[in-house]
Amino acid sequence: MAQITIFGKVHRKGTSRKTGEPYDFFEFHMAVPKRGVVGESAERKVVDANFCDFDKLALGVYDADFDSDGNLLSLKPVQQSAGR
Repeated sequence: MAQITIFGKVHRKGTSRKTGEPYDFFEFHMAVPKRGVVGESAERKVVDANFCDFDKLALGVYDADFDSDGNLLSLKPVQQSAGR
């Protein structure tokens, strides 16, 4: 499990001009720990629209699970202490 910060999100839904196929997914913009990086790395992760309730997902700090390919599997909000 890694601690990440989601600082941006977008819901993309529509029909591909190229194939005519529908699409529906979320993009999360996040700061994540990365081997070899001092500090954090800014990354964009794409997840299926069924991953979570987009409107209820607040920007902030989460404990996140990733699979071996780097795909986001789960998010759990981190409770911030009063001093932070």
